[in-house]
Amino acid sequence: MRRLLSLLQRMPARSAPVALANVIAFGIQGLFALLLLGLFDPEQVAVYFVVSQIAFYWHNLALAQGNTALITNPTTDIRRATRRITVQSILRLLLLLPLGYLGLHLSALDSPELQLGQLMVWTLLIALCQMAWYLAQAYLLRNGTASQSAVARVLPPTMASLVVCLGAALQWRGPVLLAAALLGFACGGIWLRDAWRKNAPSQQQAARPPTQRDDRSTLLRSVSTLMDGLFYTGLAIAWQSHYGGEHAGWLLTLMRLLGFIPSLVHTAWQQVVLANPDQKQIRSLWVAMGSASLVMLTGLAIATIAQAGWLPQRWQGLQGYALPVALWQTGACLVMTFSYLGFARGRAVPFAWLSIAMYGLCLVALLLPLALQLQLKATVHFWWISIVFSCLCLLTSIALLKVPARPIPR
Repeated sequence: MRRLLSLLQRMPARSAPVALANVIAFGIQGLFALLLLGLFDPEQVAVYFVVSQIAFYWHNLALAQGNTALITNPTTDIRRATRRITVQSILRLLLLLPLGYLGLHLSALDSPELQLGQLMVWTLLIALCQMAWYLAQAYLLRNGTASQSAVARVLPPTMASLVVCLGAALQWRGPVLLAAALLGFACGGIWLRDAWRKNAPSQQQAARPPTQRDDRSTLLRSVSTLMDGLFYTGLAIAWQSHYGGEHAGWLLTLMRLLGFIPSLVHTAWQQVVLANPDQKQIRSLWVAMGSASLVMLTGLAIATIAQAGWLPQRWQGLQGYALPVALWQTGACLVMTFSYLGFARGRAVPFAWLSIAMYGLCLVALLLPLALQLQLKATVHFWWISIVFSCLCLLTSIALLKVPARPIPR
């Protein structure tokens, strides 16, 4: 207990409520996953996750990591910077419409409720609202209260879970999962309106260290996002089209469930440290060890539950993916913990190229067995990808720890 209190005292003042909010959101996310397991078939869940992944990639590419630049860089007018990044991102989102359509076409989704054109509309709306939510989180870290940041993180998964429960209770035959995602992200993006309000309150900005800066060009940020999203979206599309909706549902459900832990590290640790560099910080090593241990324990628990036969019969296939997904997300925890060092030490550009190389190699690991037409089982194929990904994450983390700080010329 004394060690726990000591760790909490070392956290940035804004981290405690944000971390607690993300823990609560993680619990709600777990409840949402249980609702998916109990109320829907793997094929239905696969449609939801593939559309969500394409929307995520689409909006991320349009955003070009502008939310990270908003958090990291010093600015005299945070509201004007937020408005500028929002408008630029929306324009890029619309210009990338063909990319979203191509992703849906290649995924070969089989949805009895929706045609391809209707799926395209859902994907566009989800991408737009999710982008607004990401920008709202960054804006609140710089110009909002800790309670606002906390609520903005808890509200979307809460609303999504409520919509799923309501849709199941009313036996709605429509795309209830897509509607849940859309409403949740829309609620999370509400706080972005403060950037356009004339009398919105303005918080005093924390001083930035002389080394901290995101000096990547928009093109480099876009290329980095392109490789990141190409890998994750390619994984979802490849599993849906090559191994079928059932395997895609098993894999993507576990990726979402365990992936919330690296997301917790990103939002409650990395973003807060960069937004408030003048506050006391807990050691990165403790964050890395704690999050990685939590991922592995959760993966082992899911594998045990599946092996004991406590899941519905149609979800028993989760067992084969539990451990490789846990290994994958352990590597992601390491990168999420230490990636802030690239910005804090003025090495954002080399880190961007390192990230591009890492995801390029992972993409090769994904596509090579398919290109060679190797007759691998789906779980064996994913074990291969997971080992490659986790090893590259470990090497990237070591490189981030070793890189020296470089002062930014003023």
